[in-house]
Amino acid sequence: MAEGQLSGKVALVTGAGRGIGSEIAQRLAKDGAMIVAHYAHSKDGAERTVTRIQNGGGRAVSYAADISKRSEVRALFQQIDRYPGRIDIVVNNSGVGAGRPLHAVSDHDVELIFGVNAFGPLYIASEAATRMGEGGRIINLGSTVQEFPVAGSGLYSAAKCALKSLRSSWRRHLVDVASP
Repeated sequence: MAEGQLSGKVALVTGAGRGIGSEIAQRLAKDGAMIVAHYAHSKDGAERTVTRIQNGGGRAVSYAADISKRSEVRALFQQIDRYPGRIDIVVNNSGVGAGRPLHAVSDHDVELIFGVNAFGPLYIASEAATRMGEGGRIINLGSTVQEFPVAGSGLYSAAKCALKSLRSSWRRHLVDVASP
């Protein structure tokens, strides 16, 4: 992969084992970033993403964590602290959905959907904010269902709305903290 505008930067991409996350990781690597490919359950997919990046001349490593658990996010960042030793970019891409009728929503559904889609990005951003220097970036992926919910998507839509509100607050906080 060619050296690009992200040369020397390290990017964490959550959910990099498949789909959009894998594509984002490969694109950032093509632009020169070293990639930390996060996965929760798709170890084989994350390893494929890492192999594709390395075969293209880029640098990448994969680490596992259940981002809905703060303790696992802390452990993930401890691994990042050891190698590659820094973080410049975070892409909160991980997401799960479970479309169910209102009467069928379980406690497990609520914990899973909010855990991965709202609490996970909160825990990731919280850890990243303590490590990023000037010019660091935290990117949170949203969804059209946060604005246009469909039947059965209530939990997912609500979690993405929560993330939208959190990121608006974070933006103000991080800009205010960084400003003299």
